[in-house]
Amino acid sequence: MKELRKHSFLVLLLMSVAVVSIAGFICGTTEENSKDKGQNVAVATAVHYLKDKLMRPEIPDVVPVSIVIGEDERKAGASEPVELEEKTDHKGQKEETDQKENPKEKNEAENGESSGEKEDLSTEDQGKESDQKDDIANPDFRLVDESYFDDALFIGDSRVVGFGLYSGLQNTAFYANKGFQIYTFQTKQIVDTPIGKITVPEALLLQQGLFKKVYIMFGLNEMGWGTDEQFAQYYYNVIDTVKGTQPDAVIYVQSIMHVTKNVSDTSTVYSNEMIDERNRLIKKIAEDEHVYYLNLNEIFTNEENALPDEFSGDGVHLKAAYIELWKQYLMAHGIVKEDDASSNKAASSLSGEEISEN
Repeated sequence: MKELRKHSFLVLLLMSVAVVSIAGFICGTTEENSKDKGQNVAVATAVHYLKDKLMRPEIPDVVPVSIVIGEDERKAGASEPVELEEKTDHKGQKEETDQKENPKEKNEAENGESSGEKEDLSTEDQGKESDQKDDIANPDFRLVDESYFDDALFIGDSRVVGFGLYSGLQNTAFYANKGFQIYTFQTKQIVDTPIGKITVPEALLLQQGLFKKVYIMFGLNEMGWGTDEQFAQYYYNVIDTVKGTQPDAVIYVQSIMHVTKNVSDTSTVYSNEMIDERNRLIKKIAEDEHVYYLNLNEIFTNEENALPDEFSGDGVHLKAAYIELWKQYLMAHGIVKEDDASSNKAASSLSGEEISEN
């Protein structure tokens, strides 16, 4: 004890070192545990975030992703786009859609094209606009022959690709591509040229005034993506682009064809109920743009409000044998201008005539 008292400073120093070491060990262990817990929390948070993103994807204002609906993808087991949350209650969504502001009218208001300014139009211009509306509301469809399509252009997705391959129309232009959408209309390069591929708007500009009929078909690839207002705004843009580059063309907007009952019942996106809802919007867009709406489901729908099973191999695309029925429908719904009537020998009134389904 006396020796320890003599060296009390040394003892105190050793005890201090021991205390500090023990405290450091305890703190270090605690810190490591805290780090482990922090890492666990971070991992759990990341997993939850990714899971939430996968289960409930957020859609940007501009949809850059091209959703391909084709037989190859279905065979490979490609997953279908997840239905947006706001689309869950279709009836409720429709009621809200009916009360939404028309995107076309909204654009006109922003550009200063108010109703008051439109009233300043001359009497002659107002008369022409009134006649045009009457023509759209009560179209004088004529039966035409295949030469009617010699100066026509078809724009659309994989269904239009199939029509181009099996319709037998040799002198008709087709700007169509599998997975093509209104959202990628301005940017996707699908038109072949000697110097490479270009976009449809670029091709239309280079061929300004060339086409006298333009058939547009979009809508299936866009199902489940974006809002009705976004879809309408992009569709208006497509039609306006065609009008601006092909001012003399008769423009037709074709409806979205139904899918088979099996696809409709098993898909979360491509149900025929949703297709009908979207077609009502497309018809409204056509009316606003004063272009002709063609309801293909008049001939491609059975008593179950679906595409007949025998018409399709994958439940979505028409078999080659039924493309002729599509062509016959278009030939029975031709708009013939006065300057075209004399050149189209087969042009006649549709009154009292039936469409051949053979």
